[in-house]
Amino acid sequence: MRKYKFMGIGSVVLLLAVGLSAPGQAPSPSCEPPAPLAIGKIPERFAILGLAPQAVAIEDFNRDGRLDFVVSYLRCDPEQRPLDPVGCGEEDRNGRVVLLLGQEEGFLPAERAARVVTRESPRFMTVGDFNGDCFPDLAVANLGSPGGRGSLSVLLNNREGSFSFARPLELEGNARGIVAADFNKDGHLDLAVVISSRRMVTVLWGDGKGRFDSTLDLATGSGPQTIVAADFNGDGFLDLATANASSSESVTILLNDQKGDFRAAAPLVIDDSPFDLAAGDLNGDGFVDIVTTHAAATDSLWVWLGDGQGNFTLKERFPAGSDPIRLLLADINADGRLDAISVNGVANQVNIFLGDGQGNLGAPRALEVGQTPLAVTVADLNRDGLVDLITANSTSNDISIWVQPRAP
Repeated sequence: MRKYKFMGIGSVVLLLAVGLSAPGQAPSPSCEPPAPLAIGKIPERFAILGLAPQAVAIEDFNRDGRLDFVVSYLRCDPEQRPLDPVGCGEEDRNGRVVLLLGQEEGFLPAERAARVVTRESPRFMTVGDFNGDCFPDLAVANLGSPGGRGSLSVLLNNREGSFSFARPLELEGNARGIVAADFNKDGHLDLAVVISSRRMVTVLWGDGKGRFDSTLDLATGSGPQTIVAADFNGDGFLDLATANASSSESVTILLNDQKGDFRAAAPLVIDDSPFDLAAGDLNGDGFVDIVTTHAAATDSLWVWLGDGQGNFTLKERFPAGSDPIRLLLADINADGRLDAISVNGVANQVNIFLGDGQGNLGAPRALEVGQTPLAVTVADLNRDGLVDLITANSTSNDISIWVQPRAP
C-alpha cells in the first residue's frame, strides 16, 4: 500500500490560519490569498465581552492579509449585560459568535465586534469556504439542552467583517465535535457532526453553495465527544475517528468506502475515557497516527501508531498534567516534527509536548492562561515564522495569547 502523508488535524488549523483550504479540498486558483500582514501589539489577554467562551478559530475572514479571531460563547444573559454590549431579551438563552478582526495595532475592540446569534450552547465550530466565494465561512455545532436536540448553524461570510444569519439545521440529538472536509471528492466541503446522545456521527453533504441537505448517519461507541478527519488507510479518501468518553471508552474508526458511505474498522479499546483526539504522522513513516487525551483516570496522552491500513497499536502513555481535556497537534518549534498541545482546564494551563519524530512526546511545558480554558488553536499572528497559541477561557470570559519568542 502506498504511503499517504497527512499532517494531522492540529496542522489543519494551521493550514487554515495561513489561508489554505480544509482537508480534502484543494485551494481554487481563483482564491489566491492576499499578501500576509502582521498584527502589531498583540495582547496577552483580552475580554471578548461574552459569557463563557467555548471555541476559538482563526483565519483571515475579511481577506485583508491579517488574521482574525472568531469565538463562540455559551449564551447571552440579560443579567450580565456588561458581558454583552448588544444585550438580549429575558427569554434569549441562545449562544453567540463574535468576530474580532485583526488590525495593524492589535484587534478590533470587542465592543465594536460583529456578533451573530447561533443556538443554545455553541460548543464546537469549524472553518471552510462552503459556498465557493473564496471567503472563509463557519459551521457551528450547538449542543442544545440536556437530553434535547442540538443544531447546526452555517454562517456564511458576507465579505464585510461579519457573517450572515442562516436558519439552523435541526439535528437528531446533542451536537458536539464537528469537522469540515471533502469526503466524496466532488470539490465541495462536507460536514461531519458528532451527535453524542445518539451515539453517532451525521455526515452532511455540501452542495458548494452553502447548503447541506442530504445526510448519512454512522454509528459510534457510546458518548462520542470529538472528531477528526484523516486518511487512515492511504486510499486518498478522508476517513473519520471519534473519541468516545462514556462507558465504551474507545475510539471509533470509520473508513471511507469511496462510494458515499463509511465502514467501521476495529475500534481502539481503552481503559480510560478519551476526551479528545488528534491525527498526524508522529513517527515519520508516512502513515497517520492518533493521539488521545485522558482526563478521567490517568491524566495522560496516549500515542497510537497507524499501519496505513486503518489499524493502530498503542505505543506509549505520556503524563499530561491535571485534567487534559482538549488536544491539538502542530509543529511548535519549527523542526519539522509534530508536537502536542493539551488544554488542562482545571489547572488553567496549556501544556506543550515536543515530539521527537519517533512517536515520543517530551515532558510537558506548562503555560499559564485564563481561568478554565476549553479550546486552543495556533497561528502565526506576527508573521515571524513561528506559530503562536490562543486559548478560549470559559470562566474568565476572555482569550489568552502566547506569542512564541524567537530563540536568541
